[in-house]
Amino acid sequence: LCVSSDPDVSATTAKFQAMVDRAQGTGVRINLEFGIFTEVKTIHAARTILEAVEGEAKALLVDTLHWARSGGTAENLAAIPREWLSYCQPCDAPAQGPDPTNFDAIIDDAINRRVPLGQGGLPLAAMVDALPDTLPLAIEERSAGLREAFPDLNERAREVARTSRAWLDRRG
Repeated sequence: LCVSSDPDVSATTAKFQAMVDRAQGTGVRINLEFGIFTEVKTIHAARTILEAVEGEAKALLVDTLHWARSGGTAENLAAIPREWLSYCQPCDAPAQGPDPTNFDAIIDDAINRRVPLGQGGLPLAAMVDALPDTLPLAIEERSAGLREAFPDLNERAREVARTSRAWLDRRG
């Protein structure tokens, strides 16, 4: 997983290419994560970089929070080449996001405001439907409320597993 803090798209592309080159033949995928907190702010920006990079180790990570907050749609997600996807990070959060010009609020949203799958307002069903059925999921549920309700890390993990399985089971 990598993100870019370099505002120069050419430099980001070159750095990503160098990482992909190093990973070739190892079985490791270099997943570029986009989000409004990075310099690769949208799925469109990430796609431009991945189109310019050569190698089977390149991949795109879709985190549903960052996808939704950056204006992503199920249509542009469905248009991503399947070979670019090695896993995704589903999560849920309130539908109303932070002020996109307030970096501290964006980070707080990502670290503290996520909620169990299906308990927020993100278009999770549309996102999951746009992805391959066999794509591995890595639940990212960073949440102040969850940390407060389940201070024990193991109990917290069990709760995330329980609520995530329940949502996935309801989806069929």
